[in-house]
Amino acid sequence: IDEDGNEIREGDESTDSVTDDADEETASSGLTFGDDLSGELSSDSILEKTTIYVGSADDMIKLAKNCRLDTWSRDKYVVLTNDIMLDESDFKYIPIFGGVFDGQGHTISGTVVSDAESYTGLFCITQESATIKDLHVEGSGIPSGHQLATGGIVGDNYGVISNCTFDGTIEGYDYTGGIAGYNEQTGVISSCKSSGY
Repeated sequence: IDEDGNEIREGDESTDSVTDDADEETASSGLTFGDDLSGELSSDSILEKTTIYVGSADDMIKLAKNCRLDTWSRDKYVVLTNDIMLDESDFKYIPIFGGVFDGQGHTISGTVVSDAESYTGLFCITQESATIKDLHVEGSGIPSGHQLATGGIVGDNYGVISNCTFDGTIEGYDYTGGIAGYNEQTGVISSCKSSGY
């Protein structure tokens, strides 16, 4: 009998067992997974997230590909390990994001958003569960056609954007902003600034 008074029978499988499928995920995504949360242990929810280290344009492309599925990123803690230049890469944008993206003060430069998407930015849509923090972005967002929301970092924000900067050019048809094109009712933007034209 355990401390809660429940009977434990030999051979019963515990529901508290933890399986490590990081190797399987690494093989499928090509990104680097690990257990280090870089000292960010402020909540229990972070402890449940899988850490992904992103340090190159290729890593950003793989991340964007995985984020086409709206649930993929919700349990991910993405850590930017270097400044990244996207100038000559095939990176376009991250379609939808619901995890934590920790820029660690690094810069992603050379972002060029030009596709005709309804919501455009480095991140097109951030979900309520998303946090984008400590990130600097340099580039342009000049999508073709008539978009609903164009932002330097996020097109349509339902989550939290904290301590981020954008420097560059943003043009749009309807809602346009340096940090977020449109900030939804659940969206929070704090300690952020943008510059450019």
